[in-house]
Amino acid sequence: MEPQTITLETERLLLKEMTPELYQHIFTHYDDEAIKSVFDFDDKGLAVAKERFTKGMTYYHITFKYFLVKDKDTSKTIGTCGFYRWYPEHDRAEIGYNLSNESYRRKGLATEAATRILRYGFENMNVYRVEAFASPTNTASIKILEGLGMKYEGLMRGHYLTRGVYEDSACYGLLREEYDG
Repeated sequence: MEPQTITLETERLLLKEMTPELYQHIFTHYDDEAIKSVFDFDDKGLAVAKERFTKGMTYYHITFKYFLVKDKDTSKTIGTCGFYRWYPEHDRAEIGYNLSNESYRRKGLATEAATRILRYGFENMNVYRVEAFASPTNTASIKILEGLGMKYEGLMRGHYLTRGVYEDSACYGLLREEYDG
């Protein structure tokens, strides 16, 4: 039996909760084609996700709560949005978003999803701080973060290792009292 989850709604999107329990259920009960369908993965995405699952998705102080972003008209999974790192004992979470299909980008959908997720974090998860990291050259993502009301806090040098290269991250944060939801 699949674990119960919640679904959030926006004007154009359905956001289906992905918990550690549901992730576990999917990866232990579904075949590769079904997993690819649920997440809209290609073969490479499936391989990465299976490796993450095998290595463990949660730790003592860190977990996650993210959502599959689904087009309301087609029910097709078009990306993810949520808290990829959640530190419950510190009331802090790191928000992230990704639209996997190019045809859904530049239409305000990532902002629409992130706005709803941000509200969920402050109102339902009782987070005090939400943070985000983006490449300083990713102007689209920075525009989303600033549109959410997040404040630039500085540059984290050599923060991510991407294809063998250490890259910087622009750090953004938003505190509960700054949230204007």
